[in-house]
Amino acid sequence: MLHSALLYSSCDDAVRRLLPLIDDTLERDGGVLVCLDRAKTARLAAGLGQRGERVTFLPLEARFSRPARAVQALAQYIERQHAAGVQHVHSIGEITLSGAEADVDWLHYEAAVNDIFADQPLQATCLYPRSLDEAALASIARTHPHLDDDGMCASHSYEDAF
Repeated sequence: MLHSALLYSSCDDAVRRLLPLIDDTLERDGGVLVCLDRAKTARLAAGLGQRGERVTFLPLEARFSRPARAVQALAQYIERQHAAGVQHVHSIGEITLSGAEADVDWLHYEAAVNDIFADQPLQATCLYPRSLDEAALASIARTHPHLDDDGMCASHSYEDAF
């Protein structure tokens, strides 16, 4: 599993950086699951054009209503893809951190997926706005082994057990 946090500055920035990642997965006949807000989903679908027919778009609230549901939705998607003969899956999603107590549950989810899906041929790209406060960005760096802040690198703050 390759689990990374992609830090973006705008909707256009996020879409610009996601398109090559999706194209790479599609070129390798992989499955792509996208769970983003409506604006990013619409722009991403427009940017993909016909290639978007090979991408599964799931409404953000259908997957990220609560952490257990998020794990279940991804596990089911991986299972369906493997049953169809797809060997590699790329999950792209965005959890909204609001500064509320629920953020802790989502950060534990981000840490847990490293173990839950460790043996899966999975690339997981989690989007977060650069505008989050320093504490949230530090937590993201601790729960994601890789960071993409206009270039992929290992997270030096990553903690295997958050």
